[in-house]
Amino acid sequence: MKIVNLQQRSDEWHEWRKGGISASEVPTIIGKSPYQTPWRLWAEKTGRVPRPDLSKNPHVQRGVRLEDTVRRRYEDAHPGEILLPVCASHDTEDWMRCSLDGLTGNSEPVEMKVPTLGRFIEVVEQGEKAPVFDLYWPQVQAQIFVSDAKQATICFYTPDSEDLPEGQDNYLEIVIPRDDDFIQNTMLPKCREFWEWVQNEKEPPKDPERDIFVPEPAVYAAWESLAQKRRVLEAEKKRLEDKLKALKKDMGANEKELVAMMGEFVRADAAGIRVTRSNVQGSVDYKKIVEKLLPDLDPAELEAARRPGRTQNRITVDHDMKVSNDRDAKAKYAAAIAKAAEAEADTGYIEW
Repeated sequence: MKIVNLQQRSDEWHEWRKGGISASEVPTIIGKSPYQTPWRLWAEKTGRVPRPDLSKNPHVQRGVRLEDTVRRRYEDAHPGEILLPVCASHDTEDWMRCSLDGLTGNSEPVEMKVPTLGRFIEVVEQGEKAPVFDLYWPQVQAQIFVSDAKQATICFYTPDSEDLPEGQDNYLEIVIPRDDDFIQNTMLPKCREFWEWVQNEKEPPKDPERDIFVPEPAVYAAWESLAQKRRVLEAEKKRLEDKLKALKKDMGANEKELVAMMGEFVRADAAGIRVTRSNVQGSVDYKKIVEKLLPDLDPAELEAARRPGRTQNRITVDHDMKVSNDRDAKAKYAAAIAKAAEAEADTGYIEW
């Protein structure tokens, strides 16, 4: 392990992180992050889109604010230990890096988490089976690899102790042993491949369920032609819909006048216009029936009776977009990639 003398969250620290893969990025690279895809991370690391500024995220602020508190709790639980935040890279794989919340006297990483109260209780009740461990565990294994340690510790803390179940401490430690099979056969191969993508600016495969499709240069012109046609069609559709809306308004007024002239009569037929008045029965509120007659019905039973779904498409047209005169498909593709990456920004991304 190589110790790097940097202050965490400084400009120099951010620049250093760009030069490699940090432990917190490993869950994304191996496909475990619910907040970010490998393609999105690649777009950020190759400068196609700026990384989101998490400094104003309340979850991140809470973690930073309480980090010293958690550190003191660990030191109190382990007399003689003094934890200091440390930046480090691997001895031979220099591009593998981590920013440790603390390092013990025998070079074991200590990771500190200050989750929401609900997440904290979830970890207390479920331990390593808690869903958030899919995110934490790979990160800690990366820290273990960089520091060449046999194990690491995750410290969980919540300041909301008054809302905890009676007798429950607001601090919890979980020791994570080193998993060489994961490190050598999953983490390192995927991280090496990802780092090559970054260095060679080679776009990684996208996740069709989470990433945004952008047509490649070879077919970009065809997509652009269809997009222009769609804008024309949408404009014509809006013109006709506005006209239809006005017609319906006039027809509604006309209908009211005709019906008013009929008085108590339910049928009329004159001058080529036939009017029939009738009462239409309201629809049955089946949801209300189920709630009233079957209050204990398992929702799974309703799901079993659900008809097959269908694929639905929604197309949104940006009428303000100016079509570029640049004939270079690669330049247009690069611009579209940047815009897609911005649109894919993970507003729900939290790091705790």
